[in-house]
Amino acid sequence: MAIFRRSVEAAAAMEIPRVLITADHPGNFVPMAQAREIFASNMRELADFAAPLGVTLTLEPVLPVESPVITTADDCADMIAKIDRPNVDGMLDVVPPTIAYEPMQNYFDRLKDKLCYVHLCNSDGKSPAHLRLGGGMLNIPVLLDLLRLKGYDGWVTLELCSEGYRDPEMILMEAMKIIG
Repeated sequence: MAIFRRSVEAAAAMEIPRVLITADHPGNFVPMAQAREIFASNMRELADFAAPLGVTLTLEPVLPVESPVITTADDCADMIAKIDRPNVDGMLDVVPPTIAYEPMQNYFDRLKDKLCYVHLCNSDGKSPAHLRLGGGMLNIPVLLDLLRLKGYDGWVTLELCSEGYRDPEMILMEAMKIIG
């Protein structure tokens, strides 16, 4: 927990309002209910530490191979409810629901006003790769339309991490053309 506390302190010192949290993989010998309870207990403690510093914890669902603790919108909503702190919310990374054939709509339906952050990228639909906006199977303009239709007013960032980018400016220029 010490590293998480230091991350929260660093965020507060830099006036950054949130810290992104992913549940670590608990291993294959810990029952899932126990892993989720341990995670919830630790996050309650961290949220209580973060609150007076003005920092919100944002939970990110990830692919099961990364961690089976929070992988869907339902998992995220359930964990937010279990942690039960006002400074805990959730986010949408578009790759996990794409791989799992989970509708993006679920994040709006399940998280409601607790959906505060989106990692925008593209996906090949089968691997954990986070691709540039123009390099996958997702229709990014339609996804952006969904965000607008739902009245989404939170953070959106481009996630550029999988392709070994040698020229990130070119990737960003392509993204700007797609986003408009």
